[in-house]
Amino acid sequence: MISTIPIINNINCNKLKNGECLVLRKLAGSPIDCRVSSSDCKMCNQCTPKKNTNKFTVCKTLQRIKLGGLFELERHARLATAVKCAIGPGTYLHNEIGIFSNSKCGCEHKAAIMNEWGPMECANNLDLIMEWLREASLLVTIAPVRDGLRNAVLRAISKSERDYRYYNLLFVLDL
Repeated sequence: MISTIPIINNINCNKLKNGECLVLRKLAGSPIDCRVSSSDCKMCNQCTPKKNTNKFTVCKTLQRIKLGGLFELERHARLATAVKCAIGPGTYLHNEIGIFSNSKCGCEHKAAIMNEWGPMECANNLDLIMEWLREASLLVTIAPVRDGLRNAVLRAISKSERDYRYYNLLFVLDL
């Protein structure tokens, strides 16, 4: 199969060698096409940490593994878990309302549950998530405006679903 991914030599990145991303190569642990485009590099540089294991590199690696027909649950379970954490609705909700630094509310655990559920299951459990946020608002300072929090949850679900679709990783939700 001939790849249409252009090899780039004008990108200033210490993780790029002969057009291949060394981060993807390391994450994959198996022979996959690790060539990247300039738009791939741009997306990686928009993530934290840049030029390292981040949302883009874990998603792109798992996408390439799956497209290459090399995905094995036992071998790639950690990578699949990293994807769920990187683009899960719990992570996006945390990034938007930022209440998870307080351990007494149990928010980190709830975010992990949301990430494991994925966007569709979170949409099905919206009332439960709203109850969690109401309970958390009694313990930590968050805006107790129900509509504002509901919209934040819906935005998190939407962003997560968009990313799962963008990277063609919906199969991860069935693992």
